[in-house]
Amino acid sequence: MNYSMNIPLDPMYIRMILNAIPNAYFLYQGHINKQNFPTDNGSEGEIWNYINKCVMEVLPADKFQIVVMNRGRWKFLGIYDRTSKYLYTLMREKNLKNIQKTISEHLFHYVNALSKLNDSLANKYQTMYHQMTLFGVREYDARGEEILDKILSAMISEIDGKIERYVLISFDSDRNGHVNTIKGIIPAKGLDYYKEENWTSYVIEEYVMENEMDQEFEISESAILLQRKPKIKRVHKKEDAKKNENNK
Repeated sequence: MNYSMNIPLDPMYIRMILNAIPNAYFLYQGHINKQNFPTDNGSEGEIWNYINKCVMEVLPADKFQIVVMNRGRWKFLGIYDRTSKYLYTLMREKNLKNIQKTISEHLFHYVNALSKLNDSLANKYQTMYHQMTLFGVREYDARGEEILDKILSAMISEIDGKIERYVLISFDSDRNGHVNTIKGIIPAKGLDYYKEENWTSYVIEEYVMENEMDQEFEISESAILLQRKPKIKRVHKKEDAKKNENNK
């Protein structure tokens, strides 16, 4: 049986995350321009500092508990929805695909450890790509499970409540940070999926809304100019009439 329950993240918060990513790129580029660096090495990690900052600032604290998690030297945000008890993290789509292709080399990746939060689904639901044998990984031995449990326990230790489900938000963006695609994924251990929701329609909606706002501004500005023109003409006519009277 396939897992069909929708991911309960309000579209309003999805849009907030969508807007936070290009804002982060804008701030990062401003920093680079001010510093006038001769090179741009290590930009990927630096970009994530800005993305994490912008996401943390835009999501309301009364709705989400946001904690800084780490796996080794890499730090990332855990976004815990206090209402639904869902935990979210962010990752680039290309990085997720690279990990999936070489899952045997990433058995103890933090996303794989967090995926254990969805283990309760394993006895009832099929994964989406189960015919691919979990990208080459079907079972972990007892030692492997113990290591994953230890990694997971350390990462979620600061979360206040029970975690009902873990969702990975994957996205792809252009060089300016504008998001092209975004998905909500409920991963299984081994980085197969129980559920994948395509949220890219919210990207299109944001683009359309911005265009409509620009068009409204242009129309209102044109309307103001059109309203002003007759007044200017009338003033000129009155002035011309006075001149004619004086010349008589």
